[in-house]
Amino acid sequence: MVRHSYRKRDEWHVPTGGVRAGEDPELTARRELGEEVGVVVTAITLVHVEEIDLHGATNTVSVFAASYSGTPVADDREIAEVGFFAPDDLPATTPDWARHYIAKAVA
Repeated sequence: MVRHSYRKRDEWHVPTGGVRAGEDPELTARRELGEEVGVVVTAITLVHVEEIDLHGATNTVSVFAASYSGTPVADDREIAEVGFFAPDDLPATTPDWARHYIAKAVA
């Protein structure tokens, strides 16, 4: 999980990112994990897709479970801290949307 430098600084989230025009969501997930925490995805599985309303626009959310190589490190730009937590022992400051996607990934 990550703490962003620009959101509520005490909240823990799953790594996220925007899909570039024409980009496959799996490639987005691989790119974002590399950019934000410096790991290389070695295996990835799509586990959930849903459409949500985000600031008045419909967005498609793709949730992946992934294995990686390397040691996750905060990029000190977008990401202030990286942490690992058991799915049944998430920090109290984990928002409901992140808990929802974590449950989908571990199901």
